Amino acid sequence: MFSKSIRGGLLSAALLISGSQVNGQQQTTPSAPLRNGEIGFVISSIRPALLAEGVTQKEACPDGLVLGPREAFAKFPPDRRAALQAAFEAAAPARQAAIAAGTAPKQVPARIGGNDVTSGLVNTDGSSVCLNPGPLGPDPSFRTVSKVLRADGIDLDGRAATAGRQTGDTCSHDDLIGPDGAKNIDNQFARVLSCMQGYGPGGILADTYEGTMREGLWTLVVKLSKVDNLMNDPDVDVLFASSQDPLQLDATGAALRNHTYEAHSDAKYRTVTKGRIVNGVLTTDPVDMTYVVRLASSPGPNDMTQLAARFKLTIAPDGSASGIFGGYEDVERIAHVNFAVGGNLGIATQGAQLANYTCNGIYYSMKRLADGKRDPKTGKCSAISSQWKIKAAPAFVIAPPVAGAAKPSA
Repeated sequence: MFSKSIRGGLLSAALLISGSQVNGQQQTTPSAPLRNGEIGFVISSIRPALLAEGVTQKEACPDGLVLGPREAFAKFPPDRRAALQAAFEAAAPARQAAIAAGTAPKQVPARIGGNDVTSGLVNTDGSSVCLNPGPLGPDPSFRTVSKVLRADGIDLDGRAATAGRQTGDTCSHDDLIGPDGAKNIDNQFARVLSCMQGYGPGGILADTYEGTMREGLWTLVVKLSKVDNLMNDPDVDVLFASSQDPLQLDATGAALRNHTYEAHSDAKYRTVTKGRIVNGVLTTDPVDMTYVVRLASSPGPNDMTQLAARFKLTIAPDGSASGIFGGYEDVERIAHVNFAVGGNLGIATQGAQLANYTCNGIYYSMKRLADGKRDPKTGKCSAISSQWKIKAAPAFVIAPPVAGAAKPSA
């Protein structure tokens, strides 16, 4: 009997040296580079999975799009506006004393609204709402998607969930519908983001992650092992890892094919799970994955952990892949990495102005719509389902030998 790796190697050789015959002529259609039962990918595109193609923001957000900080503050009830202004003015002596003593939180500069609580950018202690969104409270004007619409994503929890039903480790929520009509799509983060101008057509926020990935600031790789057949295989090992090697692009701006990347040297950023391939589509078992992200102007790299993460990737004949990467992300971590930009006060605050959103609106909407990591004592969830549309180029991925797949996430 041949071992699995030998069979995979023979299959690879056959794929690489043979092509299809059409009218007796040898064809040169590229084949996926399966070698010794292994195939690797580098993620070359990663964008938030939001409304499905054909679903407009007008349809999803009938009350309009999210307002900017100053406009949203003006929508606060009059008594709340007055109370915040009074508290800001009353706190001025203590604020100045703390600044002089060096004990004050980072202050929003006056030139971008730091001396005016009605800017919607500053808390009563002078700190940035984007770095500390809690004190200002919810933004009552913040719009989220409340309908059951078609959206990109996959089923993360394996069950139907409705707004009136709490199940296991998830909180009650309405599932969305996939682009192909698939039911039970868990993507609450899409509800939070999809009424924001920056995530609509021509918006400046949708390519935030992909942009810095293409700049070489962070890299993700995937490697499949113990593969017999790239069309159908019931049992494969799947490595997901950060890499310290920057993404390499060719002269056209596309990811360089078959470049070599090394998985991160720290095992914290390497995760292995089990998967299966059916009709050329890879699906994986849920597992907690930690990876490194670095966004533009962030003071440094940040860890992000996708809880109960899953992949659904279609493997193309040329060795590329595309599909969905989804799981549950901690609300506090999203707020820090994405909207506080890792603690960059200026960029975070100006970002809210330029892209027209409120950080407190996003923060409290995520907390309200959180559907993962349920605390059995309080019944509240602290993570939100979030999904990413990804594309990957074929790559050689060097990684330590797989000792065994990680224990699936509960």
